[in-house]
Amino acid sequence: MDAFLEAAATTAYSTLFEVACASGARPGEYLGLGWTQVDWKRGGIRIECAVVRPKGKAPFLGPPKTPESRRFIPLGPMVTDSLRDHRRAQNEWRLSRGAKWNGELNLVFPDQNGNLLAHRNIARRVFKGILEKAGLPPEFNIYCLRHTMATLLLQEGEKSKVVQERLGHSSIVQTHDTYTHVLPTMQEGAASKMEAIMFRKR
Repeated sequence: MDAFLEAAATTAYSTLFEVACASGARPGEYLGLGWTQVDWKRGGIRIECAVVRPKGKAPFLGPPKTPESRRFIPLGPMVTDSLRDHRRAQNEWRLSRGAKWNGELNLVFPDQNGNLLAHRNIARRVFKGILEKAGLPPEFNIYCLRHTMATLLLQEGEKSKVVQERLGHSSIVQTHDTYTHVLPTMQEGAASKMEAIMFRKR
């Protein structure tokens, strides 16, 4: 993640990938994020819609994947500050575009004219270019950012229920099934903690 974000910082999409890494949101969720879904007071984002890409048709904003996908995701202050800087830069760009700017969607991460970003362009060209610059395996895909967030939090001892809610999984079983590779080390940590409690007076 360090290498990836360092390489991403040299592109025009640094804030997009900071939000992707910090939130663990699905690509369609952060590409469909509107400024009205940024909660500045609480320091996070509300997932209320997502980009829907029906086969053979133009993408559009629709409901999230599941009811559980509607959620609030807290972000750290540094990511929130990046969003503020991104908004100021976007406002300046919007003024320079004039009538060419589509302000109806009010997207956090639009294309140069305010429309939906092309998912394929971000996933294949931009993301793959960052991987190459960072010296990371080319077989990684953009969903690896989501999986990395969850894996790192679990390894740091975060409760799986918290990670489930952050990911927007419909059940804790789905989270456990997806991240079983992390759970053994968590169990070892739990055993050490329990032993420390049991024998602290001995």
